[in-house]
Amino acid sequence: MSPVEKTYQNSSAGGFLYERMVIMVLTNCRVIPELCEGFQEEMVDIRIEGKTIAEILPAGGHYVGEEVVDCTGKTVLPGLFNVHVHLGFNFDYMMHDFSEQTSFLTSMRYMNTLLSYGYTSLRECGASYGIPIRLRDEINRGALIGPDIKACGNILTPYLTCTPEHLKHLGTASDGRPIDGPYRMRAEARNEISKGADFLKIFGGCPYGAFMKRGPESVFFPDELDEVKKVAALEHTYVASHCISTENVAEAIELEFRTIEHALYMTPDNVDQLLAHGNKSLLVPTFTVQYLLLSEEDMMAAYGNMRLAHDAGALIGWGTDAMENMFFANPAAEFLGREKCMHLSPVEILKQATINSAIINETEKERGSIKVGKYADFAIVDGKPDEDLTVFGRPCALVFKDGELVAQNGMVKYTNPKPAE
Repeated sequence: MSPVEKTYQNSSAGGFLYERMVIMVLTNCRVIPELCEGFQEEMVDIRIEGKTIAEILPAGGHYVGEEVVDCTGKTVLPGLFNVHVHLGFNFDYMMHDFSEQTSFLTSMRYMNTLLSYGYTSLRECGASYGIPIRLRDEINRGALIGPDIKACGNILTPYLTCTPEHLKHLGTASDGRPIDGPYRMRAEARNEISKGADFLKIFGGCPYGAFMKRGPESVFFPDELDEVKKVAALEHTYVASHCISTENVAEAIELEFRTIEHALYMTPDNVDQLLAHGNKSLLVPTFTVQYLLLSEEDMMAAYGNMRLAHDAGALIGWGTDAMENMFFANPAAEFLGREKCMHLSPVEILKQATINSAIINETEKERGSIKVGKYADFAIVDGKPDEDLTVFGRPCALVFKDGELVAQNGMVKYTNPKPAE
C-alpha cells in the first residue's frame, strides 16, 4: 500500500463502504488572509489528512512519504458557493423538452461544470422531479462525486399555473392542487421536508408577473405565511422567499424569513427595516439573471442599495440564478457585475462567495474558509483573484472537495473508493 494512503472500513446502512484516507501536502500556496482563519501568512503549505485540513505550515517545506502538489503561481481559495442555483434548467431544452430524463442529464452536466469552476457547495433553490435531493444523497453516501448540495425540493406556491407549462413540476403541489389555506400550507411544507428538503422555498411574489397579472403584492395570505414559518421552526429549518418587489422584500423581513432571494428589489426603507429587525434576514442578490430583467440604470440603483445594506452590516451571499446556458455565456458574470455595481473590493466580493454563503448554507463550521479542522475544499486558480476577478471566466487549475482532487483544468474526475487490501 502507498505510504500516502490508508484504507479503512466504515459501516453504513448495514453494509461496508471502503474509503481512502489520503495524506497530501499542497505546497507554495498563495492564500488570501481575509479568507483564512487562525493565521495571516500569504504563502503557506497546507497538509490534508483524509477529508480535512490537518496543518497550515510555512511555505516551501520538504516532505517525504506524502503526496505533494506544488501550487506555485496559483492562489488557493476556499471552495466557492452558489446559494441560488437551478441545476436542471437550460433554455435550449426547456421550451420543448422538460422530461425527467432531460432534467437529470442537465443537472448532472451543470453540477460538474460548476464543480470544475471551483463551486464545491451549492444551494439548489427549486427543481423538478426531486433530482437535486437524489444527487445530494448519492454524493453524501460516496456513490457519486459532486459538490456539497442543500436543496429545497418543490417551491411552495398558491397557483398551479404559477410558471409556464414546461415548468409546471417546479411548483405544483403533491396532489396537483394549489396551496389555498394555512392547513394546506402546513401539509405541503411538511411533505417537502418528508421528501428530504433541507429548507423551504416559497414564491413570495409570482416569478412570472406577466402571466398572473398580480402586480408586486404577495401571492399568499398572511395566515399561510405564518404557517410556513411555524413548520420551518418545528422542523429546525428555515424559509427562503423568492422576492420580485420591494413589497415582497418588506414582507420577508417582517416575518424574519432567513433568506431573501433576488434581494436586488430592496430600497433604503427596506434596509432600515432590516436593521430594525437585527439583520435577521440574509440577502441573496442574483446579478447574472437580474441584469436581463432590469435596465442598467435600475441595476446600478439596485446594487447601490445592496451596497447600502452591506455598509449597514447585512450579510450578503453569493447566488446567480443562472441556468446552464447563461453560466456558459459568461462564467465570471456574477463577480464582474458585483464589482461594477457595488463598488466593493475583490476581497469583499470573494467573502460573499465563500464564508458569507457558508453561513447562509449553515455549514460555516465545516466550510467557507481555510482553517485547520475544516473540510479541505479548495478552488485553486492561476493568478490573483483578489486583484483580478476575470480569472473566474475559466475553469480552476485544481479543485479539491473533501480532500480529494476532483477537477483539473475543466476536467472532472470520477473515482471510486479503493477496496481494502
